[in-house]
Formats: sequence, C-alpha cells, structure tokens
Amino acid sequence: MPVKKPDPEHLFEAIRQLGGEREDAVMVGDSETDVYAAKNAGLPCICVSFGYTRVPVPELDAEAVIDHFNEFPTALAKLMPKYFA
Repeated sequence: MPVKKPDPEHLFEAIRQLGGEREDAVMVGDSETDVYAAKNAGLPCICVSFGYTRVPVPELDAEAVIDHFNEFPTALAKLMPKYFA
C-alpha cells in the first residue's frame, strides 16, 4: 500500500480482505503509531506493554493495555461484549 500508519487504509483493506466489518474489528498494537492508526480508523485498540515502543504504553491512550497475552481475552471481552455474552 502507498500509505503508512497512522493512515487507517491498510486496516480497512485487511478487514475487507478478511470479509469482516469495521464494527467487529479491534487493533492490537505496541506503539503510538498503532494507537493513532486505530483511532483514525475508528477502531478500539488493545496495546501490549511488551512491544517495541519507547513511550510508556499507559500514556498511549489505548482503550486497553495488556502486560501478557493471557490478558487478551479479558481485554477483548470488555471492548467487544456482544461476542462474550
């Protein structure tokens, strides 16, 4: 793609290629650029603290932060409760 994050177009294209809908998507990332891309796409973002960012993850303003992959289901359930009812 000719665009880079935080432009949301690559997120939209991934959702399209997977046959999904934007309202059913969540961005998982580890950087400020990932969070901005999610916000630009109108998607919630789960940020991992064990990634490569130099900015402390709690400062990135993601909807959820996880410190280990085993926390992912709980974070996802809070952001997408209709799938966990």
